[in-house]
Amino acid sequence: KNGNKNQKSTYDFQSEEDTFTYNASFGEAQQVVDLATLRSGDVNVSFGDYTLKISGETELTDDCTITANCSFGQLTILVPRKFEVKPFTANSFAGFEVIGQPDPNPMGYIRLESNCSFGQTEVKYI
Repeated sequence: KNGNKNQKSTYDFQSEEDTFTYNASFGEAQQVVDLATLRSGDVNVSFGDYTLKISGETELTDDCTITANCSFGQLTILVPRKFEVKPFTANSFAGFEVIGQPDPNPMGYIRLESNCSFGQTEVKYI
């Protein structure tokens, strides 16, 4: 009898009008957010390596907020340079890093409320 239990990967992405939810665990995946307008997003990932890419075709509302929860894993958020991310982080035994720079005069701002435990969250400008 094999004592190893295989964890089942779960993955769910839903979008509606100007908002999205992304939940994933026990795996790795890349998800593109390709909404005409983005007002808010909710990201929950654990036990894996996940990438969320904001489309360069998306426009942001003035109060655009993404809430990102990452535990025991890696979350990378790819953001077009035309937007600037304003991070608000709460980390426990975790890292948060911004790689690259936004354009000098960004076309919009994303408030990123990041909560990470035992993992790493990265924002990469593309």
